[in-house]
Amino acid sequence: MALLALCSIGGCRKAERRLESEPPGASVWSGEELLGTTPIALPAGGGKVVLRLSLPGCTDQVVEVDPGEAPADGVWRVTLTPPDRGRVRCESDPDSADVFVDGEFRGRTPLELRHLEPRAYEVSFMLAGRKTVTQTLDLSGGQAPPVLRVQLPSLTEEYYRQQLEREPGNLHHYCDLAHHYVLEHRFDEAMAVFDRAVRQAIQNPGIDNKERLWSEMDRVVEEQYDYGDEAAVDRARRALAKALEALLTAHPDAPFPALHTTYVMALDSIDQRQRAQEAYERACRRFPLDQGLRRLRRLGFAAP
Repeated sequence: MALLALCSIGGCRKAERRLESEPPGASVWSGEELLGTTPIALPAGGGKVVLRLSLPGCTDQVVEVDPGEAPADGVWRVTLTPPDRGRVRCESDPDSADVFVDGEFRGRTPLELRHLEPRAYEVSFMLAGRKTVTQTLDLSGGQAPPVLRVQLPSLTEEYYRQQLEREPGNLHHYCDLAHHYVLEHRFDEAMAVFDRAVRQAIQNPGIDNKERLWSEMDRVVEEQYDYGDEAAVDRARRALAKALEALLTAHPDAPFPALHTTYVMALDSIDQRQRAQEAYERACRRFPLDQGLRRLRRLGFAAP
């Protein structure tokens, strides 16, 4: 018997040691043997004993009791907690969104919700300048998803998209939307918008605001506004070089020297000097009198 083991030294004349739990009333087990419920008296002597405390609604706890190394007051205290269920991590892009659970503010993302009951909750994410996103979190099955992640659409993006739908021939709207994507580091989407704009210009040579388009692409290369750290800038430049290469391959006769100038600069900005020189030579042969291309000679590019 476990208690007899504890009594092997000094006998059981006096219960000088005690095991307590918070909450009290936990069953104390030694192996398959039930010793009693907390608080429970333990004899002063004996060797180490491993005990398991069990209480409905709480996670079982295992403790090692060594009467020879008792706490100063002779009491081992164990805190029992509810099982770690109903834990969900809330994340949003962008982060720092307010999180409301059934209308109650719970914090800002990233945020961990704990001790959720096995039922359905309405979780809302709110952030200035973004659409509010509400999702149903159904825990009625007892199993919570580890992460609840949402994308918060930009109200600015929605506005630019609406403008573009109303006036698909206005290059300003393409530039505004692409600029927004660059600021959000959504570079592939930005390049897709630039691609659409250039194709509009190719199909409609007399379209207005082409200078704004070339300028907006140049700003990505030259980093004329703060849109990210060094790694983000490099990603944007590489995305632009790839997009312009595809455009010039698909439309080799595009009548825009600025398109070639931007492509040369994009290649050069990602340490592709040889490719940039080759692209420069092709552009000069196509547009030998263009002043923009001639100015690139100051950066060391050699005319063919």
